[in-house]
Amino acid sequence: MKVLTLIVTLSLLLSCSSKHYIHIHENNSSSINFTISNSDSLIRTLSEWGSIQELKNGIIDLNEVKKELLLDENISNVEVISNNDTLYSGKFSTSDITTLFQGSTRNLPNDAKIFSIEKNEDLKTLTISLSIDNYKYLKKSLPILQEESLEMLGPDANRDISIVEYLDMMSFTLGDDGVKDIESSNVKLYITVDGSITNVEGGKKIGDNQALFSIPLLDIILLKKGIKLLISYT
Repeated sequence: MKVLTLIVTLSLLLSCSSKHYIHIHENNSSSINFTISNSDSLIRTLSEWGSIQELKNGIIDLNEVKKELLLDENISNVEVISNNDTLYSGKFSTSDITTLFQGSTRNLPNDAKIFSIEKNEDLKTLTISLSIDNYKYLKKSLPILQEESLEMLGPDANRDISIVEYLDMMSFTLGDDGVKDIESSNVKLYITVDGSITNVEGGKKIGDNQALFSIPLLDIILLKKGIKLLISYT
């Protein structure tokens, strides 16, 4: 197993705080900012394995993260920074949110897209959908998800086991603290639109043009059930 892949895998699993700020503009382009805070148990585990000493600039290779994002022709203006081993932040732009993370596939039907926008007269509806069915397009767009070490921890390899069985399996690698971190972790999406929000499903409205969604990390890792979030706005 490559050291980089191992470290990125564990960072994704044990990020106790992951926040993503997505501003969708009138023409469906968007600007995305994110912050990821790694847990103490992740730092402790990697220190015990000696992995941190194998990288010169923190526990994540920032250039590799940037390179992965730029594989998507829809993404530009990528910046990823870190001041220490526990906190990472970055930003990037996308020319069309509805084709983000679709790999080389274009013109998908809306129900297969991760992000889709429908317009009915003056009303727009943004739908964010992630399921075992459209996860394959995300894997095509982000090759790291196809790495054996990461794929074996994700939804494709764990369709036939329960969440309890999955956490039991993870406890052998991460210990009890690591499992607790996974169970308590959430991915927060702050969605801002150019307009006025009229309805939110799967989250809550926190401003005239902003909504917040908090998704349990385990729901994203395993995709035992589809994730569907919705914002309607004018």
